[in-house]
Amino acid sequence: QVRDVIQACKAKKLPIRVGDTTANFASASTPGVSAHLNASRVFQFYNDVLTRRGVDDQGTYLDNMVNCISPEDEDPPQWGNAVWWKKKMWYGQAVKKKGTLRSVAASLDIIGHELTHGVTESTCNLVYRDESGALNESFSDIFGVIIANRVKGPAIYDNPDKWEWQVGVDLGEKGKPLRSMKSPKITGDPEHVNQMKDFDPADLEEDFGGVHTFSNIHNKAAYNLLTTRTGTRGSKTPLIFTPDEVAQIYYFTLQRLDRLANFEDVLETILDVVKTVYPVPKDQATKLGAVTAAYAAVGIPRK
Repeated sequence: QVRDVIQACKAKKLPIRVGDTTANFASASTPGVSAHLNASRVFQFYNDVLTRRGVDDQGTYLDNMVNCISPEDEDPPQWGNAVWWKKKMWYGQAVKKKGTLRSVAASLDIIGHELTHGVTESTCNLVYRDESGALNESFSDIFGVIIANRVKGPAIYDNPDKWEWQVGVDLGEKGKPLRSMKSPKITGDPEHVNQMKDFDPADLEEDFGGVHTFSNIHNKAAYNLLTTRTGTRGSKTPLIFTPDEVAQIYYFTLQRLDRLANFEDVLETILDVVKTVYPVPKDQATKLGAVTAAYAAVGIPRK
């Protein structure tokens, strides 16, 4: 559907590529600047924290397409969406207050989310349907949220109690976010496996079996893991895992999963990763317990 932007550009003789003789691209395309800046932040995270050379780990160049439209979804020029498609990034525009348009490329968490779809595609390539598809979406949410909070600096990043846990703030219906890792119920989504039965399979079919719905269960488990501390005195006690450590664990997990992995498969893989990364018995036991508890709280048990 995003191919419509190219067809529209050709029909109206609009430029496909942005150019400016002064190299001041802000005046030529503010959305283009936002897309490249935020994509570079995502690249920096994957490079610095996970030692990954771009989306495919081969240092391949990234193409950003901005001001995209999809008439089948929304009337142009609005298209409040972004997608990783054909190894490129495509960004639409969402209508904000007073009818103005704001490029989705300005949302770092969304760019982190979509580019992580590319990372997933080039690692375990989770099948985009049912639980494996929900995990595909969840990994993108997890990394998108981590990246968006990391750029705020250590004072925020090192204390998840201060994080913004919403995904796509103001991009959902009636000003709501698209999802919330902390409180999935904000958008009417489940946060426990037992709640999966409350959704009509027929209603979920258009979403490939509920990939954007059931992803919230795994999102909540990740939230639990990111906020688990050694004691009960709130932010005054150390985290069991630093945010960078959680990112590394999920990244190593992503590389080991089968394409049809389900929630329980992910938990078992994470536990295997923790055993490998943390070999000291006492430290390992503490971390394994934290992972098990974080997932048990959402109804995902050990096999």
